Amino acid sequence: TAPESARLPAIHTQNLVSVLEKFARQPQRLGDLQGEYYALEMWHETNAQKENTIRRQTTFPPSIGEEQGNEVKNLILSGPHFFVGNPLNKTSRQVCTLSSHYDIIDLTTSPNDYLPRTNYVPDCDPIEYRRRTPKVPWGDKNPVTNFYRFVARRQLSQSGERTFIGAIMPKGSAHVHPVISTTFKNSEQLIKFTGLSSSIVYDFYIKTTGKSDLYESILRLLPLPETDRNLTIRTLALNCLTTHYAELWQDCWQPEFSQTQWSKPDPRLPNTFWSHLTPTWQRNCALRTDYSRRQALVEIDVLVSMALGLTLEELNYHLPRPISRHATIRTGNLLRPKRANRLHHQQRLSRCRLTPQRQQKNPNRRNYHHRRYPPHRCVSTDD
Repeated sequence: TAPESARLPAIHTQNLVSVLEKFARQPQRLGDLQGEYYALEMWHETNAQKENTIRRQTTFPPSIGEEQGNEVKNLILSGPHFFVGNPLNKTSRQVCTLSSHYDIIDLTTSPNDYLPRTNYVPDCDPIEYRRRTPKVPWGDKNPVTNFYRFVARRQLSQSGERTFIGAIMPKGSAHVHPVISTTFKNSEQLIKFTGLSSSIVYDFYIKTTGKSDLYESILRLLPLPETDRNLTIRTLALNCLTTHYAELWQDCWQPEFSQTQWSKPDPRLPNTFWSHLTPTWQRNCALRTDYSRRQALVEIDVLVSMALGLTLEELNYHLPRPISRHATIRTGNLLRPKRANRLHHQQRLSRCRLTPQRQQKNPNRRNYHHRRYPPHRCVSTDD
C-alpha cells in the first residue's frame, strides 16, 4: 500500500506506537504460509438456503460414539456458540430467533461428548453435502470439515468486551458466513495461531485496524512469533473440552506438558491439574472452572507479550482492557481497587442527580440513577 493511501491505525495514545512497531518488526506472518492455510466464510445464510444446502432448524446434532471416532455431523456453528478460547460458550434455545436466545454452557457439568444446539442442518443428502463443502488447496484437496479449524466471529465489536473472538472447532462441523474459519495444513500451526489470537495483545492489534468485519485480508497480517510449549498446553486445555478433540490432543501431546505450573500459588489453581495430564484425552485434561480458564488466558497474554518483545509496562498500562462487569464478577479478576470503584460510582451519581431546577419542573420524578445503579450493587474487587 502506498504511504499516502494507507489506512491509519486507531490508537488513543502515542505510547502505543512502540507496541505497533514491535508487531511490524516480526519476521513471519500468517500470510507467509502460502498454500498451508485456507480461510473462508463457508455457508451463506441466505444463498445456501436458497440452494438447498442448509435449512433453518434448531436442534441438537447427532454425535457418533468413540467406536466411530467421535465424529461430528450436522453441526453448523453461529457466532454466539463460541468465545475466546472456548468452543462451547453458548447453546441455542429451543426457540432461537434472536441473538439473545442463547444459554451459557456450564463446562463443569457438560457431558464429555456434548454438542450445542445448532440453528441450521444440511438440506441435502450426505454425499451431495460433502461435494458442496469447500476443499483445501493442498494434498488430496479434502473437504475443510476433515480438519480442526480456527473459527472467529466476523463482525468486530470495537467497543465490546473483546473484539477478536475465536476458538477451535471440531472436525465435521461447519458454520454460516457471520463466522470466518481458517484451516491449517499443520496442527501445530493451528494451536499456535489459536493461542496467539486468544491474547489481549492480538485483540488490541485487531482493534487498531478500526474495521467492523474480519476477513482474510486482516488475518494474513497477524505475526507468527516463536512460542513454546507453555502456550501450546494452555491453548489445548482451553479448547479441548470434549471427546471430539481427542485426536487433536493426542497429535499435539508432549511429555513436558505434565511439568507445567501455574504462574502464582493459589488454592483454586492446583498444579496437580498439569501433573495429572495424560497422552490420551480424558475429562480432566480440560480447564473447566471460570477462574482457572481466566487465569490461563491471563498467562497467555503474558506469554504472547514476551514472544513479541513487549515490556510489562506496555502490557499493563498501554493496552486497553475492556472487561465487562459480568466477567469481573464471574472470574474474580482484580480489575479495579475499591477506592477507585467507589469514586467511579460517585462520579456517575453526580452526573445523574436531580438538580433543584429539574426537581421543581417535575416534583414527582425519582432519581433514575438510584433505580438503575443502587449503591449496594457497586462492585468491590479487593474484599
